[in-house]
Amino acid sequence: MREDKEGLYDWKFFNALVSPEESAERLLDVVHDKRTMSKLLQVIKLINKDAHRVAHYVIDQVWRLKEISDKEAVSDPKHIIPGHRMARLISVLLCDDLSQVNLVLPVIRRVVDGEGL
Repeated sequence: MREDKEGLYDWKFFNALVSPEESAERLLDVVHDKRTMSKLLQVIKLINKDAHRVAHYVIDQVWRLKEISDKEAVSDPKHIIPGHRMARLISVLLCDDLSQVNLVLPVIRRVVDGEGL
């Protein structure tokens, strides 16, 4: 049957787009699949070029964050809970290197201690 076929372009794909709160895992699969997102971005571009520009930027950042998370061995949100791990991720995300870890770590500690940013 059609609903038993594998792949991202099935009813689960469209359900994830329409109801992301019910299909978060599937939505992440869709977002991380570059071929699928490229097709969606093409459709968005046909509808609105400004929306396409924004969506393209957001998707590029999501893919970049995924690559950084994979390199840092972060596969689950609980893996960034130690402050030094979070500081590493933020430094790499913002600067493409670890040069700002010592600057970011005190900010993270202040937030964790309830002192704000």
